[in-house]
Amino acid sequence: MAQSGEKFLGEYEYVLDGRPGRWPYTLAKQLVQLSEYCVVHHDADPDSEECPRAIRGTSLCTECAERMDLDLRSIAGLWDDAMDALHRGSGGGSDERQGTKVDVPLPINAAPSDAMREARAAVWSIVGQLIQDKPKAMLPADQSTPALAEWLGKWHLGSITAHPSPRHTRACYWDLANAADAMVAATRGVPVEMPTGADCRTRLPRPVRKQDEPVSNALGPMCGGELIMVERADGRRTIRCSKDPQHMVDADSWFLMMAARKPRASRARNTVLKRLNSSLT
Repeated sequence: MAQSGEKFLGEYEYVLDGRPGRWPYTLAKQLVQLSEYCVVHHDADPDSEECPRAIRGTSLCTECAERMDLDLRSIAGLWDDAMDALHRGSGGGSDERQGTKVDVPLPINAAPSDAMREARAAVWSIVGQLIQDKPKAMLPADQSTPALAEWLGKWHLGSITAHPSPRHTRACYWDLANAADAMVAATRGVPVEMPTGADCRTRLPRPVRKQDEPVSNALGPMCGGELIMVERADGRRTIRCSKDPQHMVDADSWFLMMAARKPRASRARNTVLKRLNSSLT
């Protein structure tokens, strides 16, 4: 099978495990062998026996794929609210000098501004890679951030979840999750945080092997950061690492993985939820 040709002209090329050379996107999608487990959950806790399986032909489980779709819709749906929040609570003002009115620009609220910037970067990063993968893809006439987020969710969610690079799928998941969280916080309120008392078990990259060291297939060390439960204003709960915010997983999934490893995890779950609920009252 040829690696290049007029049919694949201009497509971004990928390196695939177990196959020499670089492969254009279309061929890479056909040849790649994706893991049977969800890349998000597996990275969050590779030792758990309850790591959910990915949807066939993709790198995400049903829960994470639905979360990605929801985050894209949240970015699109909350954009106008974020625009309104830019000047919310800002009195503004004007000066009058010698009978001439001089308008003073209204101050900008930092939270919605930062959230919109993060959402714009996440959406356009995904769109940019999509265009590199599919040079013939046609962008919608409205290329604003909310319109593109809606466009991605409606027409290209499968291209993201079934991408030949699981690292790209994972990066898209985190970027959209963080952007949606920021949009919700900026328009609906600041999330509540509560320590879980558990450490992050995400495996870090293996250190570079010295020349005289034996070859080892062992995973790198665990992160070890403190895990924090975060509840957004819309009620969604996630578990985040204090060291790396990309070490994140849905709270319900984390409780299930903990239950598979520790018989007393249900008691720990109840304790965390009790603390969280008491902080809200």
